[in-house]
Amino acid sequence: MAAAPGVSTLDDVATLLYYSDDPETLGATANRNGEGVLFGFDVSGPDVARFLFYHWLRDGATRIIAVRALNLSGAPAQLAWRGSVSAPSAAIINAGHHCTAGFLSVLQIGTWTTLDLTANAQSIVVSGTLDAGDLFNGICEFRVASGGPVRLSLIVANSLARVPLVASQGATFATDGRGRSGKFDIADKTPFALSYDGTAPVEQRLGERTFANERPGANGQPGIPYKGEYAVVSHMQGTLTNPTASDAVYALYQAAHGGDSTGSYVIDGTRLESGLMSASSPPPRYKLATWPIAAHSSSIVDIYTIPDNASSSPVVLTFDLDDVSVAAGSPGSIVHIDPPVSPTNLV
Repeated sequence: MAAAPGVSTLDDVATLLYYSDDPETLGATANRNGEGVLFGFDVSGPDVARFLFYHWLRDGATRIIAVRALNLSGAPAQLAWRGSVSAPSAAIINAGHHCTAGFLSVLQIGTWTTLDLTANAQSIVVSGTLDAGDLFNGICEFRVASGGPVRLSLIVANSLARVPLVASQGATFATDGRGRSGKFDIADKTPFALSYDGTAPVEQRLGERTFANERPGANGQPGIPYKGEYAVVSHMQGTLTNPTASDAVYALYQAAHGGDSTGSYVIDGTRLESGLMSASSPPPRYKLATWPIAAHSSSIVDIYTIPDNASSSPVVLTFDLDDVSVAAGSPGSIVHIDPPVSPTNLV
């Protein structure tokens, strides 16, 4: 991909991340084979809350997992929401990738769907039917356009019809001990500022930030901090400068340093999806984009990415000279260039 330098914007305005991945594994073998509430939180007002859920039905009977919205007020409420939810699938890495890539597209488009709730009413926002071996994962955002507050709950039930009853009973599942759930502040949107002048390569490691957990853990202890940056947008702004008297071509590469990984990106407004990167030692680099930089000139480039659910962190992005390897979108490349989207006004 030969990119046109420029600045793009994603509608990344969420200030809080809620995360449900505990217990990650459901099913008979895990002794979590019943019905119950996996996670819940309340939203009120215009602030945007992001919700990442990631649960796997290891074995046992078919289950429904659903996100239920409940109007806690005695007056009407309007809930605005948007998101990307993968269909339940036993292809774990692919499901995580499609969910993440879809969510980047949602942020690029920037639109919302509204759900009208009468006084004290409830509604299913999204749901999935899981057979043994299936993963169900999604990244959704919520804000209250009017009224409220509204409670969002992630429910496991034997059927969709039983979701309201299971939610009202309030039974919860025992933790798996890893503490992969909580509430996290993601309000800081400061981009990573990188500069490359054609000499030493410049790297940015992604997926290594840690976020304090605002929800208490077991026995009143502090909740487990959040690592991996899943559902957290990383924004990089690169200044590419060519101080020489000859034209040059600079490139951006990706490499998996934590384990085999896929990737999702928006680079100068173009969406790219990466197939599986090998994490062999040393990890190979895969080209994402190139920019021709004229002699004695510079350009600013813009990159957004989110670590793919079900992939391993960190992924390292590197600015370097073009090594004339296969370009993104070309035969032999693992990187696919998605068709453009048309951003529309926010609801």
